Amino acid sequence: MRTIVPIIFTLVVSTAASAQTRPVPMPPAPPPPVMVAPPMPVPMIASPARIPATVFQVEVLGGAERLWAGDLRVGSYNNASFNSSVNEAPETCPADKTNLGSYAPNYGRSVRVSLSRRGYGAENTFSVSSSWTRPGVACEEGASTVSFDRSFKLEVGGKTEIKGDGGLVVRLTRLK
Repeated sequence: MRTIVPIIFTLVVSTAASAQTRPVPMPPAPPPPVMVAPPMPVPMIASPARIPATVFQVEVLGGAERLWAGDLRVGSYNNASFNSSVNEAPETCPADKTNLGSYAPNYGRSVRVSLSRRGYGAENTFSVSSSWTRPGVACEEGASTVSFDRSFKLEVGGKTEIKGDGGLVVRLTRLK
């Protein structure tokens, strides 16, 4: 029995030693490099010829009142606009409106009109945007604003009238 023990002991020690010296697996190889071709040059697309500036005679009406009139020039890539606003203290309120005290709203009014060329290189197609704000009843809260955005076609010498809500009207004459 004494002769068997050293053999078992030797087997156990050699098995433990071989477990400790087992080779470690190698990590996977890195992926091959990705080759990217240089980008193709982008062909230059010729932009349409610049269209000469277009001049409009503009009249903005609020009901029967002329709010503004003048000329506006629209370029190939430039819009034209007019904007005016007035804000001031309200009038003195009567005794039955004293509950507003110092919180009475400002008395304000404004008009805005904007013209632009519609489409890329379009010669006779335009867009008009306009708004009109007027105060509500004196010594009461609020104001009223109406506005519109519309497209239109107009040849040189042509006239058009664009109507919005609340009496807002823009009259346009194309001068050139």
